[in-house]
Amino acid sequence: MHRHPFLISLVMLVALFSCDGIPDPPNPPRLVNDFAGIFTSSQVDSLERVLVDFDNRTTNQICVVSVKTLAGQEVDEFGLKLANKWGIGTEKNQNGVLLLIKPRGRDNDYIDVTIQVGRGLEGAIPDAYAARIIRNIMGPYLTRDEYWTATVKACNELMGLATGEFGEPHSEKSIKNRIANIKHKVSTGVKSFFHEFLIGLLCALGIGVIFWIISLFDKDDDNKKGRRRRKKKDTTIVPPIDPLVDDNVDDNIGHHHDNSGGFDGFGGFGGGGFGGGGASGRF
Repeated sequence: MHRHPFLISLVMLVALFSCDGIPDPPNPPRLVNDFAGIFTSSQVDSLERVLVDFDNRTTNQICVVSVKTLAGQEVDEFGLKLANKWGIGTEKNQNGVLLLIKPRGRDNDYIDVTIQVGRGLEGAIPDAYAARIIRNIMGPYLTRDEYWTATVKACNELMGLATGEFGEPHSEKSIKNRIANIKHKVSTGVKSFFHEFLIGLLCALGIGVIFWIISLFDKDDDNKKGRRRRKKKDTTIVPPIDPLVDDNVDDNIGHHHDNSGGFDGFGGFGGGGFGGGGASGRF
């Protein structure tokens, strides 16, 4: 009879530690999981397509997750557990990135953000870079509760840093090798520039002489008529388009939606591992 309280306490203790508040991996798998409802459905699908395409082209997986609560944990601790539980990135390259946002709640509390970087991308996205993305790129928008713009700009920056990187973790020796390679490329580039410049100059002079000789055989009247017939140069400038920004969606921040349906192009997480690289911030 005296064993029952002990057994009950043991069961409750095990249940307490097993319920850490970390959500299970989405099924079907998605790279954008808006559990807190800070984006519209159209925004989620738009960002999902861009990140899936990035995964297909580079094998680097950037996963965006929003949660309503951190279950009493620090945001970096919560994010590290989630990233490892889901296995973001590939097992071979360890090339996953998690952008986790806990938005402001009903009590107007803080916004918590963390960027967790897989072991294979720690050289491409050092802790200082992750902190700069949170503080300088996301911060100005998060202070105004503009979650969508903050997320878009952060993903653009993360994709730029991760492009071309593969799963080998970077050591201190690799940094020295990079510096040596940069010096070599600069030296080689300068020599190549002057060589190509000289060739280009000679070609331009040759072409100029040929056109000058041809012009001697042209009549002045023909030259004047030719000048009048020249078409006006088109000065229209096409503005750059951000592939992540969806201008056609209803900017209803806080609109909740179901994550189970919609775009299903993501093949799934590959079992990547995280060692705590990244940064966190509060706004």
